[in-house]
Amino acid sequence: MWNTYYQKTETVDEVIREIEFGRGQSQLFDLGLGGQEERKYNSPDELEVDTLDFLRALKPYEVRLQPYFMTDDDYRNENYFYIEDYVERIFVGAKSSGGDNTFNHNSPISNDIESYLFTFPEIEERFVYAIRIHLHGDIRGNYSPYMIFSLSCEEYFDAVYEASRKVEFEVRGFSGKITISQMEEEIRVEYEDEERKLDFYMCAESVNEVVERVEEELKELVGGEVDGKADE
Repeated sequence: MWNTYYQKTETVDEVIREIEFGRGQSQLFDLGLGGQEERKYNSPDELEVDTLDFLRALKPYEVRLQPYFMTDDDYRNENYFYIEDYVERIFVGAKSSGGDNTFNHNSPISNDIESYLFTFPEIEERFVYAIRIHLHGDIRGNYSPYMIFSLSCEEYFDAVYEASRKVEFEVRGFSGKITISQMEEEIRVEYEDEERKLDFYMCAESVNEVVERVEEELKELVGGEVDGKADE
């Protein structure tokens, strides 16, 4: 007998609206020693990729699916709960390559992403990508429903590149560039003046930290003081 148990998915637009609604809410963050600061929830920090930009870059590859209805036996076996079972039933020939979470890699992204990748042995250039977005609270829960995408490796990395964030800064009258990618725990820093060129990776939470590091690198090269400031 069929019943109304199913694996729920949502569209990109629905999840974006849910995240944007959450960002309209304020939350008090504990700063320690009795201090608190009010911030908008889940808004990207100064050196983070905005998850919404990544979702918008993936949107052209979205697959709209009807809920998958299952039998009572399926429900009792909890098959409806697992996204891997769901995708492999919907997409004939799809095989799961396992799941991951950006939280496990300290990815610089505003909302962590849990993802599952599915390949097709007979179609090497295509795969199915199932993701859900962490909305708030404990990382072990509080996720959006899954979204499903069908795309190639090239299209996936194009979406990652499109969502990457670039921030400019200034040291000693010359501009530098910070590139933040969700694929890298560290950010890339590029700076060049009339005589020197710097290109390195580092972990940082603010532009000022980057400016200080560039100043240190230049002092080692020229042995002098360097004035730096971050662009607003």
